[in-house]
Amino acid sequence: MNNSENNASSRAGRPKRNVRKSLPKTRAGLSETLFYCASFMFFTVTYLCNQNNLLNFIGTVFILSIPSLLLFIFELISRFLHGVEEYKHLGTRYGNSFVTFLRDIFYFPNIVYIVYSIFTFFAYVIYTQYNKLPHVLWYEMGPISMLSSLACVFFIQKNLKVQSGPLYDSLWIENCPGLDYGSGMAHSFFHGYLKLIIPHTGTSEKHLEELMKDYEDRHHVKLEFYKLFILIPKSLYCSTSLKTDKSPSIEESSSLEEKVMTVAGVQNRVYKNSVYKIKSESENGRKQYKYVAAEYATPLKTFKDVVGCNGAHSSYYAKHKNDIVLQFYLTLQKVLKEHENCTDFCELIFYDDKDENGDIKDVGQILLQRIRKLQRAYKQ
Repeated sequence: MNNSENNASSRAGRPKRNVRKSLPKTRAGLSETLFYCASFMFFTVTYLCNQNNLLNFIGTVFILSIPSLLLFIFELISRFLHGVEEYKHLGTRYGNSFVTFLRDIFYFPNIVYIVYSIFTFFAYVIYTQYNKLPHVLWYEMGPISMLSSLACVFFIQKNLKVQSGPLYDSLWIENCPGLDYGSGMAHSFFHGYLKLIIPHTGTSEKHLEELMKDYEDRHHVKLEFYKLFILIPKSLYCSTSLKTDKSPSIEESSSLEEKVMTVAGVQNRVYKNSVYKIKSESENGRKQYKYVAAEYATPLKTFKDVVGCNGAHSSYYAKHKNDIVLQFYLTLQKVLKEHENCTDFCELIFYDDKDENGDIKDVGQILLQRIRKLQRAYKQ
């Protein structure tokens, strides 16, 4: 009896900690509610300040129409300036469609068009009633009314999400500090795969260069470079093997020696890299094979599956596919440069894998072009 009482008292004395409270949760939308409250508060201030001039609700809406239309014009100018830059990417981001280009640059939610149409209508009605230019009447309201109307319109724009749409999504993907999908894929690909198979870790495990030299000794061939060629196709298409009907110049060879590691609770996970041989011609016209270790960037295959399914965000990913793939390439390139024990053993090939007719290009020729470029660079 005493033991049970002691156990109960010890449990009661322990600090209770709700584990669920330590988990992150979605935001409840409090800030959005506060924005609405701020809009109403500044609208009320504007209304009270102008009872002697415009004694009704419609008059206050008219006062708000002036700063709202001014800010909307500034937003249009800002988008036009962005459009000057975006026009350079008409082919790569907008499919050479000028209509798509204009639609994406000047996209606004439907509620924005409705609200600003109302503001424009009230501005016209009150102007005909008072026979004064809108900005003159707004100026006569005094500084308090001007500032409160500006503040009200500012919070209204926040609630309407005026600065949203494909243009701002694309700019966010490019300028955010590594939080986008492409950068996340790149970091996962490097730390969860490349960093495990490429460098010398100081253990008995062989690193990539040693595995390649063993492969040369075992098969009596010579690899062109002690590098892993990572293919990053723009279309995201990653075939099961680099050897396909579309790539007649490349053939499968055997793989490098396996590396077996235990990672994240998975016992004896197997890692191995494939070697391919590419048909080419020597300087004297004789046919020969060039051996390379090459593979597609596997996160792109997963990303393609995500884009192709009917998930909640699939249309968004499909819209910004090129932006995401570009960020994957740029981030992976940057991460490799930050790790000197990896950067010299990995060659990224970001390329447009379709020709003018929409057919898949020969991967073997893509690899040959990069090999020749590297050989010229080494000679210099």
